[in-house]
Amino acid sequence: MGNFDALLAARYITQRYQRAREAGVELRLVRDLRQVYGAVLPGKSWTPLFDPARHDLVPSQTFLLEGRAGDRIVFTQASRLIDLGTSSLAEYWVWQLGRLYPEQPPANAASLSPTLQRISGRVVYYGEGWIDRDFGGRDGLGAALIEAGMAIGHATWQADWLAGLMVDKLVRNGHAARSGAYHFEPLGEAEAQLAPGFILDDDWLIWMHRDDITRAIEADVRRRSRATPPPRSP
Repeated sequence: MGNFDALLAARYITQRYQRAREAGVELRLVRDLRQVYGAVLPGKSWTPLFDPARHDLVPSQTFLLEGRAGDRIVFTQASRLIDLGTSSLAEYWVWQLGRLYPEQPPANAASLSPTLQRISGRVVYYGEGWIDRDFGGRDGLGAALIEAGMAIGHATWQADWLAGLMVDKLVRNGHAARSGAYHFEPLGEAEAQLAPGFILDDDWLIWMHRDDITRAIEADVRRRSRATPPPRSP
């Protein structure tokens, strides 16, 4: 297991906060998702796994990273800690999505993605990613905000895994890699049948092990340190 360095993580997150402020976006952590969930945002559809009316979202195990430009919400990304113990993420999905979509036929965890079957222990599930179109096209801003949310979840919980969903278009155009995701696996009909309209049969599972995140933070901080010249002596 990689050694977590809180100072490096703080530098990594601070750089992305500064990038957001330069773009006119102020970031804050929302612990009570009832304050934000369901807000009408252009092109944004809220997902059932972060619905506070359907889940007991404990503030110590949940947050939403919100970006605002003035009074206007321009970015969201939510994270929640799920302790699977020895169960797999596939088994969790079958149970949790079966509860949320009771009209669907019973599913078998063994028919789901191999990675879903492999992931267990403490998992940070992230979702609700959205950025206002006026800000999404700004040079690297969207990726920087997503990286900030992932790093905050890593620093807060130091879980074994981070996992989420991403639509096909964003994976194929390189957005997943630009946002720091190391691994992605296509989903299919078996997963889509669990939650029609929420999971699409061309969605991708995005995941990182905690060592991946630790190494990504270390590499980014080293690279930026080399790019910044030392202060000149008086």
